Amino acid sequence: MVGAAVFLRGPAIHLLQSQRNKKLVPTESPGTALEAVRSIAVLPFEPIGQGMNNQLLGLGMADAVIGRMSGLKGLTVLPTSSISKYRGPANDPIAAGRALGVDAILSGTAQRSGDRVRVTVQLVQVASGRTIWSEKFDQTFTDIFGVQDSISDSVANSLAINLSADERKQLVKHYTTNPAAYDEYLMGLYFYNTRSKEGLEKAIDYFGRAVEKDPNFALAYALMSDCYFLQLYYGYNSRPDRIQNARTAVDHALLLDDSLAEAHVALAGVQFRETMGRGAESDHQEGMDSLRRAITYAR
Repeated sequence: MVGAAVFLRGPAIHLLQSQRNKKLVPTESPGTALEAVRSIAVLPFEPIGQGMNNQLLGLGMADAVIGRMSGLKGLTVLPTSSISKYRGPANDPIAAGRALGVDAILSGTAQRSGDRVRVTVQLVQVASGRTIWSEKFDQTFTDIFGVQDSISDSVANSLAINLSADERKQLVKHYTTNPAAYDEYLMGLYFYNTRSKEGLEKAIDYFGRAVEKDPNFALAYALMSDCYFLQLYYGYNSRPDRIQNARTAVDHALLLDDSLAEAHVALAGVQFRETMGRGAESDHQEGMDSLRRAITYAR
């Protein structure tokens, strides 16, 4: 069970995604051919100014772009869990890209002031240090989802990725259109990434508030389920209701969106836990099947 649980975390999906990569057609600019980009990391956007809102916005922008781009064939997009430690002004994006072993790095800054959101973003080729694309956005917070759409679409276009109809839908997929629910989700995401006892408790609370504001917020349900699972996995809370709550939350997430990779990862965790102690390999088949579906949807 321990091995399976560890396998469920982000790096496993990244590893299996990378085995499915296909060669991309390189883009060209005047006088310079850009080498094919097969892998990319999206760093947390650097907050400008003090305050939790800016920090949350920076993490949320990266998470949203990762979610939109993770379904593109031929492009490995590192999961949020792989990039969350590269926060802070001291981190050099190019150095981070080399450490992560990716072809390109997407980084930026984010600032929220009242109802305004200012975002700068740049896509850089790691090997050459060349800027492939950059842009600035100044919008109201209610337009934050449009900014995320624009960034994802521009990155795909800059890399000359030929998108299918389904992939184009993925690039503009919104898990919620409710700014208040998204605010609660960002708080939950921040504490979820701490993986601490107190952090997971707070994450559950914030994800709960998010789904209260938007009952159709499947991603918040999926991460809430994973929080309950992680409480058991790390030994923070062994009450029987943890796995029951995890099952309820993930079932709701899949009812809302059965193509959500995060929900299938959470379901796999629940299934492995439910069959824990039986010993037979066949008892873990449901969990492995759920994990395979997660990898398929994360392509």
